[in-house]
Amino acid sequence: MAATRAFLDFETNFRINEEDIVLRGDNVLVRGSTSAQNPQLAKDKLWRAKVQGGKLALWQSYGTESLPLARILMPDAARTSVKANAALSPDEA
Repeated sequence: MAATRAFLDFETNFRINEEDIVLRGDNVLVRGSTSAQNPQLAKDKLWRAKVQGGKLALWQSYGTESLPLARILMPDAARTSVKANAALSPDEA
């Protein structure tokens, strides 16, 4: 929840605009788009949510991303991670 709050604090105009919602047992599929101040976050998407015991157990989004969200929110940390992974041998990565 802390990460979600941090994201919504970062992008206060973020909205999910649903076009279709399909319920299948404990799964909810949502097709739509997002709107945001940052154009990298405004995309067509498909989301899947899974509910267990009346609570959200899974939230997954699918779509074409120009950059992973972590790189948008924390570019310095993402660069450090990429450099660290590049230093690993193929067996360690």
